[in-house]
Amino acid sequence: MSAALGSLGTLALVSGAGCGGGSGEQPLAIVNGQTISQKDFSDYLKQKSRVRVIVNNGVTELPVADTLAFQGLQDLIANTLLKQYATDQGVLPTAKEIADELEFRKKLRPNFVIELTSLGQTLEDIREALSLDLAKEKLVTKGITVTAEEAEKFVKDNPKEFTTPASVKMLGILVANDADKAKVDADLGTGQSFSSVAVRYSKFPNAAQAGGDVGERAIAQLPEELKKVVDVTPPSRSTAWVKLQEGWAKFFINEKKPEKPMVLDASQKELLRRRLAVQRGSAGVDLDKRLVEKLKESKVDVKDKSLQTAWKSAYDRFIKDSKVNVGAPEVGGNTPTPEGQ
Repeated sequence: MSAALGSLGTLALVSGAGCGGGSGEQPLAIVNGQTISQKDFSDYLKQKSRVRVIVNNGVTELPVADTLAFQGLQDLIANTLLKQYATDQGVLPTAKEIADELEFRKKLRPNFVIELTSLGQTLEDIREALSLDLAKEKLVTKGITVTAEEAEKFVKDNPKEFTTPASVKMLGILVANDADKAKVDADLGTGQSFSSVAVRYSKFPNAAQAGGDVGERAIAQLPEELKKVVDVTPPSRSTAWVKLQEGWAKFFINEKKPEKPMVLDASQKELLRRRLAVQRGSAGVDLDKRLVEKLKESKVDVKDKSLQTAWKSAYDRFIKDSKVNVGAPEVGGNTPTPEGQ
């Protein structure tokens, strides 16, 4: 979770950075004998104006609203103000509460720590993020009580929200034109496996690495044309070709799962109880507004000269607009969801 001081402007520092020698510093990498230093890395991130993001069709590159350095500055200032305000209100999470939350997240998602550390986060980074999550949750829910019985009643009163939707596990092949469709059909017609043909022809992201596997999807959320062919295609059979926005696609149905009620374990029930408390508390607590007042009474002295002008201009606009955004509390990090979703 990261908190940010909202849209403090669209200021951008000069983009582009070089790759120097970095003598006398710990190297980040060495390419054909040429060193990329930690300073090169830091300077480049400060000025990086485009980032890669995940979208429905895979990974794409987009421009950032502000440089990563300026966004990072906003995040760190917002996080600091949040923790200071939590201290003011007597709800700053304790070391034990953070440790307990870490164990709670691991119950909800056993690979929680492994997934984050694989992205380069340290345990200290994870604990800091959990501290910020808990601080927001405690600020919003201060004085609010939601019992386990109320959470149980919510499940009974809202059965559709706690139902595993009908789903399908599929392999997929995406091609751009009729010529490639014909090649796919010809290869499948010779008895070659759907997976091997997908590896050879499919334009779906990661098709080669995944052997054409496109995962498990809720049938109700499929595009209408695809939903129609999935409905009429039995398991262990290929669908007809379907026209999608990206091209033509054919799928192999591995398995269909019917709709069924979810069974929440103790951790998921506790997660629901906490989220109901946040929902109830958020109706009466405007955390952004409270942090606006905290920022107005605070002294923020940006020492990095490359960011001073950007911060001053953004802060002036911020005070004029009087809007801060630290995001909604991330309670538990996982909404109870159907298996496989």
